[in-house]
Amino acid sequence: MSFLEIRSLAKVFPDGTRAVKGVDLQVQAGEFIVLLGPSGCGKTTTLRMIAGLERPSYGSVFLDGGDVTCLRPAQRDIGFVFQFYALYPHMTVRENLLFPLENTGVPPDQRENMVRTTARQMGIGSLLGRHPGRLSGGDQQKVSLARAMIREPRLWLMDEPLGTIDADRRIELREWVRERQLEARVTTLYVTHDQEEAMSLADRVVVMNDGEIDQVGSPTAVYDDPASLFTADFVGSPGMNLLDGEIRTGPAGSLFLPDGSHVEIPLAAAARAGRAVLGIRGEFVRPDENGPISGTVVMNEYQGSFRCIHLDIGSNGPIVMRTPPDCSFGLDDRVRASLIPEHVRLFDPGTGRRL
Repeated sequence: MSFLEIRSLAKVFPDGTRAVKGVDLQVQAGEFIVLLGPSGCGKTTTLRMIAGLERPSYGSVFLDGGDVTCLRPAQRDIGFVFQFYALYPHMTVRENLLFPLENTGVPPDQRENMVRTTARQMGIGSLLGRHPGRLSGGDQQKVSLARAMIREPRLWLMDEPLGTIDADRRIELREWVRERQLEARVTTLYVTHDQEEAMSLADRVVVMNDGEIDQVGSPTAVYDDPASLFTADFVGSPGMNLLDGEIRTGPAGSLFLPDGSHVEIPLAAAARAGRAVLGIRGEFVRPDENGPISGTVVMNEYQGSFRCIHLDIGSNGPIVMRTPPDCSFGLDDRVRASLIPEHVRLFDPGTGRRL
């Protein structure tokens, strides 16, 4: 049995809103799982049901072999980092950090050392004597993160823990969270809408949409082989280029676009005639003076190590071509491009699922 298992977990609020629609997930001991998705997709509600802060409408939560669905949060042995601090305002930073250690019976001589070490690592050593009301939002979030991670429970649950922290500190703290998790081997579920966080932290990413799990896989699998049009579009910055077309069977294997041009597709997919949506990442769209795609440059975004060239190709809308930073295409230039066939992905336009 998995260390954490949720079975048909669902939440329907009194107003009829179906926030989570019967999700199933198995998590192995020591895994770092990231729940990724847009606002309102159900990821935070799922986390709160695992924590015991929300009672499921139906479904079950199993932790380390036991059914904890009806247990209070304090009986589950978890550390929870809330999106909005949730610190004890009458306690100093030091007292907030000591509180979980006192409650779990850590010997007094160890508590002080753990507080000093964690505070130093988090960069809040000078704040130990202050109350939360005297701290900035970013510092309050650091304290909240430190309080949850100062001990080693059975499970760490984190809801957008770095969302209020300045960008220059966010990467540093992200690295600290992952290093601490790898050291402690505490199973972790981490909620975010930030794809960079998800890709850099996760052993596996759980992509959620409209209260359901759309895809579960490694960061590489979710990026390279999206299971649906939603994941193809949502994951990546920008998302996959998506082109409507029609597969016509034949020896060459092609997808014909509305303007009459056609692009090569994998031969296995070419055996299926009918409408399809072609997906391809911008880095696999290449300038090619003999290429089948023709468009006008409508935007040239400089991103430091690369450029995103937006091409208006007509009825299929703009596509993005990722090029080296020294690319010289200017606005209104006419550009031809080709697609690397082995990186083409095809989707059913009706169901949205991968073909």
